[in-house]
Amino acid sequence: DISEQLPLKYFKKLLPDAKIYKSVYYRWYPNKSSGKQWCEADGILTYEGHLFVVEVKAGAFTYTSPANDFPAYIESLKNLLFKPSEQGKRFLDYLESNESVVLYDIDHKEIGTISKDDFEHIQICAVTLDPLTELASQAQHLKNIGVDVGERPVWAISIDDLRVYSDIFDNPLIFLHFVEQRMRAFRSSLIKTEDELDHLGLYLKHNVYTQYVKDFNTDRPIMWHGYRQKIDNFFTEKLHDPATECPLRQKMPLRLREIVDFLSKCNKMGCRKLSSLLLDFGGTWRKNITSGIDAVLLQQKQSGRPNPLSTYGDIKISLFCWQEGVLERDY
Repeated sequence: DISEQLPLKYFKKLLPDAKIYKSVYYRWYPNKSSGKQWCEADGILTYEGHLFVVEVKAGAFTYTSPANDFPAYIESLKNLLFKPSEQGKRFLDYLESNESVVLYDIDHKEIGTISKDDFEHIQICAVTLDPLTELASQAQHLKNIGVDVGERPVWAISIDDLRVYSDIFDNPLIFLHFVEQRMRAFRSSLIKTEDELDHLGLYLKHNVYTQYVKDFNTDRPIMWHGYRQKIDNFFTEKLHDPATECPLRQKMPLRLREIVDFLSKCNKMGCRKLSSLLLDFGGTWRKNITSGIDAVLLQQKQSGRPNPLSTYGDIKISLFCWQEGVLERDY
């Protein structure tokens, strides 16, 4: 029970305004050879354009070495990674079966409806009690040893790593932007890491790190290691001094951080999509746009009239800056 509660607790900390359904029941086909039956998903979370299907496995990973007992090793991987991914896919099959689908509680009473058309990003989260380290972070590469999680993105993550994310991310929109990059990494054949937290390190350092990897012009997977070092250092310091504040933030202009923080507090439809658009920009474009905003604010203050800002080239965006004292009539 505790292992199923903790992931939802950490997701709630990461996404305070998310709609969370615990122990969701629905009628669907448990396998191709049987009729519809009651099936369960451990948790469903929705947050403006994002849907998380959470499946939790509390079993322990085998303690034996694969060199001594390879079948037991594979069976553990199937129990902790393959089975929850299959359960998550089963719910997505149900979700895609109609324009909207009904969710039920344990007593089979209706608790809500959701529609696939409301979500731009859908993640299956296979949460494990045991930290599977490099195995979880390479879930999409395990097909060769008989553990095929399929083509749908599956975020295999331990409860410990989820807790780390809840301690580091202080803005739900930035967390969701990271999740979007993490799912891009699942589809990339070029990224292999030794640990789930290396993905976080890659994001903090390179932002859209799947694009950064492409710049190396290679068709072979690259092992990206050492990116979690600063994360380890922070928690080591926090162990000695619990008051230590988290220094782990992606570098960005203060104006951009101000905008994303403002959007996270608006709680209006479209804020997540706008913040992801802005956060997708690389360092040069981030500086160009934020410095352009500062220039527009100065011009508007002097002229008293709105002055749109437009960019050209790789990034095409037009924006207006609302400002006190600027004439608003006829605009």
